[in-house]
Formats: sequence, C-alpha cells, structure tokens
Amino acid sequence: MDFSIQVREARGVTVLDLTGSLVRGEPCAALQRQVQELLSAGAKKLLLNLAELSFLDTLGMNALMKAVLLAGEQGGEMKIVRPREMASATRAVNPLDFYESEAEALSSFLPS
Repeated sequence: MDFSIQVREARGVTVLDLTGSLVRGEPCAALQRQVQELLSAGAKKLLLNLAELSFLDTLGMNALMKAVLLAGEQGGEMKIVRPREMASATRAVNPLDFYESEAEALSSFLPS
C-alpha cells in the first residue's frame, strides 16, 4: 500500500497532502514524524488534506487523533479536510476538526 505526504504552504497554513493508505506501520509513523518535524520547526497552523487518501484504518484514525493532540500540546492548531469516501462516517468524530474542502479549512484559520 502506497502512502505519501507532500508539504506546502497556503495562506499562512502548512498543508500536508496525504495520498494512498494511512494504515498501521510505516504510514502512521511517517505522519507522526512529519507533524513533529513541522511543529519543531515552528509551524503553528497545520492542515491535513485527506481528500486524496484512498484508505484509512483504525490505526490511521488513531494517528490522526495523535497528530491533533500533539499540535495542541505544542501550541499549534490542526484541522482536517475529510477523505471524500468517508464524508458521512467522519462527521461523528468529535475531537477532530474536519472540513469539506481545503478552502473551507483554510478560511477557518482566519480571525473571526
């Protein structure tokens, strides 16, 4: 199962584009490493873009929750663009801040 993370900046937010399958093992570990590296480098506004994620198992969901908690513990904020195939399933997940699109998620970082 292929998994990749591309990092880019958009409107002052560090965006992580995840593609492939976020599953047990190296994919989950890679996500945790990347988030820690970005936070250590000073990133405070992070957006996980899962729009192109093809599969997410329970350990992948756990990795997302850990990433959100890690960001909060280090003074950051993390939001998530939900995977297309999981739009209805992820609505009930409370601790994660899911958005329908990247534009909607990026706008949520702006001061009200």
